Amino acid sequence: MTGGNRGLWMFLAIPACIIYEEETRNHPRGDSDLSDTDAPVDTGIPVQTDVDLWLSPAGAIPGEVAILSLYGDGEVDLRQVTNLHFYGEPTLDVVATDTRSAQEFLLTIDVANDSELGSLDLLVELGNGEAVFLEDAFVIVSDPSQIPEDAGPPDDTDA
Repeated sequence: MTGGNRGLWMFLAIPACIIYEEETRNHPRGDSDLSDTDAPVDTGIPVQTDVDLWLSPAGAIPGEVAILSLYGDGEVDLRQVTNLHFYGEPTLDVVATDTRSAQEFLLTIDVANDSELGSLDLLVELGNGEAVFLEDAFVIVSDPSQIPEDAGPPDDTDA
């Protein structure tokens, strides 16, 4: 890892586990038990990468507070979400969450005014001890017209 690279680096060391490293200044909630070293941390969480989950909307601008829906296609019961972690250079906080159904989980985010532009990965932890990792799940852009097209809910959701 070179000194100029910061943020999340994901390595799949063994199937079903995610190993990542991150600098503590980029932790979404500002708290972390990670030291200032670059040593990777093995979460020990079995991670699914082939599950179809998406955020809607999938982007915001710096300074924005937004309500997002995390949708699923039914493979994962979103009533089992226990924690969400965003990783990357942009800075945002998850300020509230609520479960709407097995296919929709709401989260309110607050994007820092001075947030970097760029994409964020998302780790969704589930009550069964597993997790789903979504690469480039959310993007911080300079103009609302740059936010990716809204995928919306799955066809069979009553939301």
